[in-house]
Amino acid sequence: MKKRVTGLILLVLLLLLETLAGCGEKKEEVSEYYIYYLDKDKTKNVAVGYEPKASDTEGMIKEMLETLSENTDSPDYQKAISEEIHINDWKLENAQLYLYFSNDYGELDNITEVLCRAAIVRTLTQLEGVNCISFYVGDSPLIDSNGTPVGLMTAESFVENPGEQINAILSSEITLYFSDKDGK
Repeated sequence: MKKRVTGLILLVLLLLLETLAGCGEKKEEVSEYYIYYLDKDKTKNVAVGYEPKASDTEGMIKEMLETLSENTDSPDYQKAISEEIHINDWKLENAQLYLYFSNDYGELDNITEVLCRAAIVRTLTQLEGVNCISFYVGDSPLIDSNGTPVGLMTAESFVENPGEQINAILSSEITLYFSDKDGK
């Protein structure tokens, strides 16, 4: 009987030790915020966890814009805002962020420009109080390759193909607005 009780106590102690040993394991941390970069081939965006130092929205906007412009230590991704591009000014009004870029922004090739824009929008719309973003080149609204103004953007404005197959089917909900006969 004593052997059986001793064996049971030993078993309980072993289980307790095993449970305590698991408490020291480090779990993968999930960040509340991400900075979006361009991958090394400039074909997609890469999200990297980020902990801002600022606590207010305007401070975090400034900090994240600076981070998007800084070189990275990783060979797998690169900064979204290159040296040639400068953000001359920005303002936040009614949850809409206006970004004013230097004229050099208009010189980016189409693919790089869309990836850069997606990285900036995805990074900044995570912030409370930033619902959408408008890009300006100089004092003019950003226009696409067809000469159409790009308009307000959210993170959902960009669809990325996460699949390996080029013909993978993707779906996304969009809202279309049409004007009436008076143009309203």
